[in-house]
Order: sequence, then C-alpha cells, then structure tokens
Amino acid sequence: MHFELTGETRINSHDVTLYRIRAARSIPEHSIVCGELGGWVSSTHTANGKPRIGEGAWVFADAQVFDQARVTGHAVVTGNAQVFGRAKISGHALIEGHARVCGKSVIKNRARVSGNSLIDGATVAGHAQVSGEAEVLSTNGLRSRVCDNATVIDARIDEGSIISGNAQVMGYVSVYSSHISGNAWVESYGTIADSKVRDNAVVLASRLNEVVVEGDAKVYSQPRVGSVIGGNAVIKQLSDYITFTPLSPEWTRVHVYRNHKDEPEVRLDFFRNLEGTHSTDVAEFVELLKKYGWDQPMCAQLEAARAHIAQQIAEYENPTLGYELTDTTKTLDDGTVVYRVRWRDSGLMGGWMPGTHTPEGEPRVTGTARLDGEAMLLENASITEDARVRDTACVRGDAHIAGHAIVCDNAEVSGKAFLDGLAEVGENAEVSGNALIFDSFVYGSCHVSGNTRMYRGAHLSGQITMSGECLIIGAQVEGKATVEGCSQITTNTALKGTYTDLET
Repeated sequence: MHFELTGETRINSHDVTLYRIRAARSIPEHSIVCGELGGWVSSTHTANGKPRIGEGAWVFADAQVFDQARVTGHAVVTGNAQVFGRAKISGHALIEGHARVCGKSVIKNRARVSGNSLIDGATVAGHAQVSGEAEVLSTNGLRSRVCDNATVIDARIDEGSIISGNAQVMGYVSVYSSHISGNAWVESYGTIADSKVRDNAVVLASRLNEVVVEGDAKVYSQPRVGSVIGGNAVIKQLSDYITFTPLSPEWTRVHVYRNHKDEPEVRLDFFRNLEGTHSTDVAEFVELLKKYGWDQPMCAQLEAARAHIAQQIAEYENPTLGYELTDTTKTLDDGTVVYRVRWRDSGLMGGWMPGTHTPEGEPRVTGTARLDGEAMLLENASITEDARVRDTACVRGDAHIAGHAIVCDNAEVSGKAFLDGLAEVGENAEVSGNALIFDSFVYGSCHVSGNTRMYRGAHLSGQITMSGECLIIGAQVEGKATVEGCSQITTNTALKGTYTDLET
C-alpha cells in the first residue's frame, strides 16, 4: 500500500466517516513525498477487498472517495471533488473542483471532470472535458457517454446521449437520446431530444426534436419535428426550411432551404440515377422522373418551394408588420402616449404601445408574437417568435421576450431582462436588470434582478428576491426568501419558508 489512514476524521454530507490519507512512500509522478497528507477516503479497501487507491493514483486536498468507488491507474482526484457509489476513475483521468462522480460512472483515459459537474452512471473517456454546471447522467438504464475530444460545459447529457469527436456542447441545454459528433457546435438553453448533430453543424436554436443537422448547416431557430437539415443551410426561422417527397422510385426527399448567401438552395437525399449509381444531383433526378412521367409535378413543387423560401428570406430581412396602431390612445403617468393595437390577420384589438417601432427603429413585435389585453410594450422593449404578453403585464426598458415565453397577469419585465423558451412571469412578479429566464417560472410577488439566471424548469413563487449573480437550475424556491451574491441553487433542490441572504 502506498498510503495509510491517519487519525484525522470527518463525517461528510452523506453521513460517511472519512479518514485523511498519508503517503506511505514517495510518488514522483505526482510530486508526492513520503509522509505527505492527501485527501479523504472511507477505508483503505472497498467491501470486495480491492485497494481504494491504485499504486499510481492519488487523492489530493479535500477530495473524497468513498462507498465502493475506486481510483486507479495514474488518475488524480483533487480539490473538493467527491467520487462515490461504484464509480471507477482510471488512466490519467482528472477529477477536480467541486465535481461529483457517482453511480456506476467510468472516467478513464485522459478525461477531465471539473467545476460543479455531476457524472452519474455515465462514461467520460478519451480527452473529453466536462465542466461548469454540466450533468452527464444515465436515466432509464441508458448510459450516456462523452468521449474522444468532446467538450461539455454546463449542459445536461442524459438518456443514452453520446457526445463524441470534437463536438462542443455549451449552455444549459438538456440533451436526451441524441448523438452530437464530428466538429459540431451546440450552444443552447433549451432541449435537444432524439436528434443528431454532426459534421461541422452549428446549433444555436432553443429546441431540436427528432431533427438531423449535418454538413455545414447552421440552425438559429427551432426547426420542424423530423427535419433533416444539411448542406449550407442557415435556418433563422421555422419557415426557412421545406421538405417534400415527390412521387419517385425510391421516395426520395427534396429539401429546400435558405443558404449562407441568403438564397434558396436545394438538396436531395441519395437516389439511384438512370445509370444505377447513387446521386444527389437535381438534374439527374429530373431525368429519372421523366422516365416515369413524374417530372412535371416534382418541378412544380420545387419551384413553389423555392419561391416560398425566397419570400420568407425577403420578409425576414424586411418584416411586414402584423399589427397597426388605432386611434384609441391613453396617456400614462409619465406623459407617454400609447396606442391600442389592432392585429391585421384577425382584426382583433391588442394591447398598448407608443409606436409601431422602437426608438432604435426595430419592430416592437415580430414573428407570431402577440400583445393582448391591457398589456403594454414600452420604451425599447420587444417581443418576437411566439411569445405572449397579455392581461395587464408590462414589458419595458430594453427587455426582450422570445421563444414561447409568456408575461401575464400584473407582471413587469424591464431593464435588459431576457425571457426565452417556455419561460413564464406572472401574477405580481418583477424581472429586471440583466436577468435571463429560460424554461423557468416566476410568480407571486417575486423580484428577480441583477445577473440572475434561471434554467431547466426552475420555479420561484411567494415573495422571493433574487439579485447579484444568482444561478437557479431546476430548483423550486417558495415562501419569503432573499437570495443574493453568487448563490447557486441547483437541480432537485426544494426550499420553502423564510430565508435571508440564502446561499446554497
């Protein structure tokens, strides 16, 4: 044994008694000298008699290794990291920071896990790096993997998802049953499910569901379910992509989309041409269809699709307002005159705004977003995509409401606050500053400000005050609480009652 237990003990957060270790001999590769103190373990051996720490491995600082977990090879566990359950750390792997590795996780080769990451029942291998608030999980018996030279920062990887190659996955995105590979780059705060992102694809969209993104495609907006987006496609809005399957011998799909030059582009799935070889050439496809008398319907569909994409590109660059101001006005306490809105598609009355465009010349409402009821959109604020502002809610300042977000009841959003995804702010809640609310909910009389960020279904209600650099991930906080500074409240946390200057 190259280490021994000292008499120094502690009881950790799992109610396990731990012992400080001491080197029984020098370990030159880790610059450890005989007698030097290390981290903490629950015993020298696991329950099945295997050494807790292999001859070439070491546990430093305040790191902890307990339960049936083992550290072997030349691996290092350091900082405040915890390794427990049946986790195995081997090779030249490094576990550091406040990382937690548990379940039947396997961390091997030269993989690195750091920050506040959680690895539960998953595999991290190769030169992969997992950091920030990332979670790599294995739910429903499906082992997720991060391998090769992949990087995962802050994201949740779950349900058998694989991140491989040189792929980078960043932001508080949740990835389920998906494969992200090649040189793909994903930065999102939403959900990617049952999808594939590969090659040199870039995804900045809030959601992918049963979608394939490949080639040099770039996706900035949520595409339709089942889309296959490739080539040089650039998807800035849902209507930037059309696919259809004309009558053909192999039911070949035709894809028409906006490309990187903001022009319509056509791409075909593979088919067998007249020579019997695989092709994706449009002209060869037309020649093939002529043999069966099917070319004219396909060409008509193709031209219609091209025209539609061209029209969508033009409207995106110079959007047509879906609303107009009526003659009905009222004057606010600060002297601002606001006008009742009428929606052109339905003729129905909407909420109130001081003009069709912001002082910076941008349309206040774009996409299929709506301002309804007695709600007001003031100053430089805007709503876009499919967002809704209704009832007596008010959005002002430089606030931006996007995605499918909702601001309702008597809520107010101001400053440079940003709501996206399925975010909701309602009742008498206030969101201001640089707050970012994504797929999360703020109700009651809550006040959210500063640089507070909320992700993955976080829920605030009651009289909660959030400020500073707060980070709320999937937690529920209710009652009367003040949360400030650099506080973090993470997944599966539920807080109720009264708190002051809460840090967790």
